[in-house]
Amino acid sequence: MQSGWSICDLSVMRRAIYFRRWYGWAEQRYSHRTITPIECNEFRGQTNYHTTPMILKEEVIHIGSIRRPHGKQGEVTCQTVNTLWDDAEARFIILERDNILVPYRVEEWREKNADALIFRLAGIDSEPQAASLTGSEAYMLRSDVNSEAEQMLTWQDLVGYEVQDQEMGVLGSIAHIDESTMNTLATLTDERLIPLHEDFIIEIDETNKIIHINLPFAL
Repeated sequence: MQSGWSICDLSVMRRAIYFRRWYGWAEQRYSHRTITPIECNEFRGQTNYHTTPMILKEEVIHIGSIRRPHGKQGEVTCQTVNTLWDDAEARFIILERDNILVPYRVEEWREKNADALIFRLAGIDSEPQAASLTGSEAYMLRSDVNSEAEQMLTWQDLVGYEVQDQEMGVLGSIAHIDESTMNTLATLTDERLIPLHEDFIIEIDETNKIIHINLPFAL
């Protein structure tokens, strides 16, 4: 006797239950951001926001990190690592919170200096709320990136690339890139650190995901 439910039906149901539970949790935890269903539709560009609430890392590109509140009205300072935001017309900035990518609607933004932007975000209207965002990595949707700018690699795009030195040969693959200091550092899978400086990089092979470098010292 058939139950009337197929494996496919059950799989769809499980996914729907998972997404609804995830969205309910995220909506409660990050309720201060006041992303309404209508805004979520606007963000996702679709009519049913419950089907795909999660934002994947493949959908975004790193633009910097939130440093500190700016003033008393809830504005935040974002230390940038590129100029992708400047050249786009994005309405949402994506912040990584508790390993979850959370969209915030940008009400206003302006340049602070050559390496920093100031954002006013929907639902963030006090210094304590702004302070809670300090340290969050900032992203934007790849679909919002200017088509010409998108062709330019950022340091974070090099995670996973193999590093080959002209003298020492293969050093390993990049596991993490730290842009928070004056000198950008790459952490290899064996936890060795190498500086990513334009003077040391010979070539970046995007097809094979290999960085050819010539370090002035041995690791």
